[in-house]
Amino acid sequence: MRRRTDYWSGDEATVGRGLRALADAGVTELIASPLGPPEERARTGELLAELSG
Repeated sequence: MRRRTDYWSGDEATVGRGLRALADAGVTELIASPLGPPEERARTGELLAELSG
C-alpha cells in the first residue's frame, strides 16, 4: 500500500504521478514549495512548469 507522502518525493515519474492523481481528483490550484539543494529545487521547478502546460 502506498502512503500519501510517497508521491511527493522521488524521481520525476513518481512526483508526476502524484500530481496527475491530484488533477484527476479535481484539484485546480496547487502551491508547491520545493526543498533540497539548488539543483533539486531547479529540477522540481522544471517538472512543475512542464506539467502545468
